Amino acid sequence: MKKLSVGDALSLLAAVKRRFGYEEREKYGSFLQIMKDFKAERIDARDVKLRVYELLDGHEDLISKFNIFLPTEYEIKLPLDRDDDDDELQGHMLATKDAFAFLEKVKDVFHGKNEEKYNEFLKIAKDFKAGRIDISVAAARGNELLQGHTDLILGFNAFLPKKYRITPPVQLDTG
Repeated sequence: MKKLSVGDALSLLAAVKRRFGYEEREKYGSFLQIMKDFKAERIDARDVKLRVYELLDGHEDLISKFNIFLPTEYEIKLPLDRDDDDDELQGHMLATKDAFAFLEKVKDVFHGKNEEKYNEFLKIAKDFKAGRIDISVAAARGNELLQGHTDLILGFNAFLPKKYRITPPVQLDTG
C-alpha cells in the first residue's frame, strides 16, 4: 500500500478547487464538507464513497486521485460512462454491497421513530427491481420519503441517473 502524505491530500484539494472553485463554488464547498464530516466521524467510508461518487460524477481524473485515499473495498469503480437513459445499467458502477449498505443506513435513520418510512423505501426498491415501477416512479417516491435527510438523498442519488437525481438543500458546517 502506498504511503500517502499531506502533500498528496493538498494536491487533491487543489485539483478539486481548480475544477470547481470559481464557477461551481458549492461543489468545492460540498467536497470540503464531506472531508470535514469524515474527519469528525459524522460519516463513514461508505458515505464518503457515495457522496464523492455523486459530486465528482463526470470527472474521472478527480475520482482517480480520490481513490488512492480510499481502502480498496470502497474505491469508486471507473469508468463512470454509464448511459443515463438505460435503466438496466442504473447503478452499474456501484456494487451490490453499496446498495445493501445504503439500505442499512436508511434503516438506521428511520429505525424506531419512523419504521414505516423504511418499509415503504424497501417496497419501492423491491418494486423497481421486480419491474413493477420504472426509475422515474422510484425516484419520485424516494424523493418524497427522504425529504429532510440530506445524507440519505445524496446516497440515493448515487443509484439514480442524472436526470432523476434530487437536489438537496446545501447544509454547511457552522462550527
